[in-house]
Amino acid sequence: MALKILQLHKRASYKYNYIQDKYAYSQETRCYAIADGATQSFNPELWADLITKRFIENPAFEPDALIGLFKSCAEEFSKLKYEFSPNPAIASLERDKLKRGATSTFIGAIIKNDNTLSIISCGDSNTFILRSDKIISFPSTSLDELDEKKHFLNTAKLSDNEINKDFFVQHVIHLQQGDTIILASDALSRLMLKNPSTCNTLLQINDFENLHTFCLEQWEQRWLEEDDITAIIIQDIHSEAVQEIFPPTDFSFPKEKEFEFIPSELNYYNNELTGNDMQQLFQEITRLRQDLSEIRKDSKLQKTLLIICVGLITILNLFFLYNNFQNKEEEKIKRLESQVQDYEAKVEEKITEIKKLKDKIENSEKKTSTDKIQQDTQIDTIQNGLKKETVKPKKHKN
Repeated sequence: MALKILQLHKRASYKYNYIQDKYAYSQETRCYAIADGATQSFNPELWADLITKRFIENPAFEPDALIGLFKSCAEEFSKLKYEFSPNPAIASLERDKLKRGATSTFIGAIIKNDNTLSIISCGDSNTFILRSDKIISFPSTSLDELDEKKHFLNTAKLSDNEINKDFFVQHVIHLQQGDTIILASDALSRLMLKNPSTCNTLLQINDFENLHTFCLEQWEQRWLEEDDITAIIIQDIHSEAVQEIFPPTDFSFPKEKEFEFIPSELNYYNNELTGNDMQQLFQEITRLRQDLSEIRKDSKLQKTLLIICVGLITILNLFFLYNNFQNKEEEKIKRLESQVQDYEAKVEEKITEIKKLKDKIENSEKKTSTDKIQQDTQIDTIQNGLKKETVKPKKHKN
């Protein structure tokens, strides 16, 4: 297989020998591996280098077997002799990191004689298959899937049997003639998932100057995260050519001014710290800065969850407000209905009173009519009596 390897360290590391991405391969067995050491852990570059080399020597694509291999690597790592800083403060930080162990992602691949590609992965490195006019990616097919990969290989957890087969993802792909395979660490994988045309751009890079220019442009445009960059590109099954593109020995990124400044409150150390101590201190500050970068990555998910929570709370508040409004409207309607019923009752009372008054008036009119008749009768009687008395017959004389 024709092999091209691209690798460049992040600007915060200044020099290539501080890169924490490591790779290994065997053209004989057609086996390949990339490990991305986590900046905040202890000597992650040593751990990443160890697991890639041991994997190439003993390829294992079953999770249980691979865990066994990495456990032996963790034991080997713990037995290494480390030289701690002569500065007590820095040495204390280094020993604390050693207790917490070294951490790395991992992706391994092998091309078998039946022209199948077997892949096993832990973490957020990714594989891309360029086939005709389409791109097949594994294990992540989107940025969201890549960001969900939270499992890593930690030496302390391996020793404590806290790494299990659920940490690993496996896949087998049947290769076709003309397929191109790209194994990439996380930052480059994110870029290719965001902008798939980057895959073809990487194929065109044939020297360090092109790689350097590509990374600088992508960093400045903030398309590519400021991190170590590693890609293994596998092409042409009939070729054994290998091209490794990485910085020359005299290359380094310029140091940022903020790391050349020593605050006044640290001046009393000047007489005790050697140049090597200062370099270690700068490296520790750089790693702390990278820790913050990792925290910022995690905070993106937290921000998204926070926005979702705020949205849900807003919807719930609107729902409660709507319910309260509905309840108030219902109470208002009930009050109005009650008032209408009261008014109707009062109207009925008034109608009843009016009927009573009307009956009373009618009775009064009847009584008045009867009294008048009686009065008229009495008057007629009196008048008739008077007439009789007035017209009395005269007595005749004899």
